[in-house]
This record gives sequence, C-alpha cells and structure tokens, in this order.
Amino acid sequence: MRKPFYRSSHKCWYVKRDNGSFIRLDPEESTAYQIWQRMVASGCDSGLDATFYGLAESFVAEHEALLGKSAFDAVCRHAGTFASHVGTDRIATEISKSEVVKWLRESKPGRKRKDGSVGKSKVWSLYAQRDAGAILKRIFKWAHDEGRIAKNPLAGLKLAQPRPRTQTVSYSMHARLIQDCQQSDKSRSFMLYLIASRCGARPQQIREVTANHVLADGTAWVFGDHKTRNKTKRPLVVYLSPCLQTLTRILAVRHPSGSMFRTDSGQSWKKDTVCRRMSRLRTRLGLPDVIAYSYRHSFATDSLLAGNSLATVAALLGHSSTAMVSRVYGHLDQHNQHLLDAVRKTSQVRSS
Repeated sequence: MRKPFYRSSHKCWYVKRDNGSFIRLDPEESTAYQIWQRMVASGCDSGLDATFYGLAESFVAEHEALLGKSAFDAVCRHAGTFASHVGTDRIATEISKSEVVKWLRESKPGRKRKDGSVGKSKVWSLYAQRDAGAILKRIFKWAHDEGRIAKNPLAGLKLAQPRPRTQTVSYSMHARLIQDCQQSDKSRSFMLYLIASRCGARPQQIREVTANHVLADGTAWVFGDHKTRNKTKRPLVVYLSPCLQTLTRILAVRHPSGSMFRTDSGQSWKKDTVCRRMSRLRTRLGLPDVIAYSYRHSFATDSLLAGNSLATVAALLGHSSTAMVSRVYGHLDQHNQHLLDAVRKTSQVRSS
C-alpha cells in the first residue's frame, strides 16, 4: 500500500490502494499517518487477513460520492465506533453475530461536552440499534459481494424491529406546545422550529435549511442533497404554506448564511438538542410519545384527510412511490369519523 497524500480539493489525506481505488484517512496529517500505519500493520484490506477497520475504510472511500451527507456521516460514525470497540486489528471474518447484537444493546458512553465533562451513558433505542446494525450488515455484505472476504459473518443477522411510529400531533397538541414555548423567552426559538415542522419536512431538513435552499419567490425549500436522492434522482422540494412562506422570507433576510432556524444562542439546532426539548415538553404538558418526526406523520395524515391523493402526498413528502405513505405515514385508522364519512359517501354512490 502506497504512502498517504493530501488532496487539497477535499482538504483531507488519502491513500491509494493497489487496485487503484482511494481510501479517505483524516484531515490531520499525523492522524492520517497513524491510520495508515495501522492499516499496513494489520495486513491487506481483503482476503483472510482483512480487518473490519480496513473494510470499513474502503467502503467509506467508495461510497462517499454515492451517499447523502447525513447517510455518509452515519456510516462513518457507527463504523468508526464499532471498529474502536472490536479493535482496529480485528479480523473481519472472526466477528460474530452475537458480538454485534451485544454491542448494539449495551450502554454507550455519553458524549463529551464543551467543558470537557462527559454526559451520562445510555442504551440506544431500538431505532438507533436498527440503523447502526443495518450499516454494519451493509459493509459486510458489500465486502463479501466484492470478494474481499470469503464469508459474510453477519449473513442472516436479524435486527430488532421497533414498532412503527403511529403518534401524530393534533392541532390541539400543537397549540399547547406553541403556547408553552411562548411563555418562556428561552423557548421562543424552538417555537419557530415547531411551526416549521408543520410543513412535513424531515426534522433534519428543518435543522439544516439555509437561505440558499429557498426559492426566489420564497414558496419552497429545495434540497439537492437529501435522504432519498439516490431513489428519486431529483432534488427534494418542500412546499410551504403561506404562513411559513412569510416566516421563511423573514429568516432568510435575518440569516443570509448558515441555518435559518437557530437556538436562542444563535447556534444551529442539533438532533440531540431537539430531542431533549421535545422530551421536556412531553413531560411538562403530559403529552403522549410525541417526537419531532411525529410532525411529518401528522402532515401526511392531514393531507390525506384534506382529500389529497396518495400520489400527491407522496410527492409532497419527497417519495418516489406511494408505498411509504400507505405503509408508514397515513394514519387514517386514527380518524374514525373520516372513515365513517367515507363509508356513507360510498353507500350513497351505490344507492344512486
């Protein structure tokens, strides 16, 4: 394996493998050389001596341009955490399914804070376990399909499947959340986040939207890089209600660069920060298991109740087909009166 080199266009150190592909190392030269030396010491990144660390680095290098930013960050984070857990010199084919399951279920160290302290350790939710496990399975399957390992030790691994999210945010719930935020100066920035959530965008898009994502007329947000980019093959357009169009124009002028929706301290919203805010609101108001993603489910359900077709709702959510709306997002079973009215209309057609 050749020595690392610095690629200025990516502001990162890389190493070229014998087959011509590149492996991304690290932006810092000293760290990049440490990673390279471990890779050399652990042997080749394919065959019987392939380490999980080497396979993960190769997978990341080959898929960086194919994955959206959030998906790429998740792969790097979970693969890196697991590599640190098992050791960078661990032979990939020696890793067992039970070892992966144990790692997914065990308590994880808390995150390091700015003041140097470390947060409380916690056990991942079933959703987090499923996502991390799916990334490991994908890396091993890719390595086996590419002939880099003789067998896939995670073949047939069954991951715990969490129950589908069914909780939606009714108008009365939303009003209570907004009212609670209005009563505290420290929560008014989160009130804007909740108002934006009613557009049906993914929580991540609300956290990351900038003035550059706004159409010239302020009627929509357009994301070239998004979760379903590889499936839809087109940008994601989030259409805005008149109220949110006005709010977007105001925030785009106020924050011409960086995130439009910010915390009280002017920082971009982070996933953990939003989760903690929602948790405190749920506890204080005695609400059911409402999370930030519940707003997206609510938008889909409200759109169906308004008479929009499945195809229209799928387009509004940024999906290429109606399957996800039917299977995951449309919670019409929670609206008995709507279904009763549908039966009544059907019976009137038959009797006419």
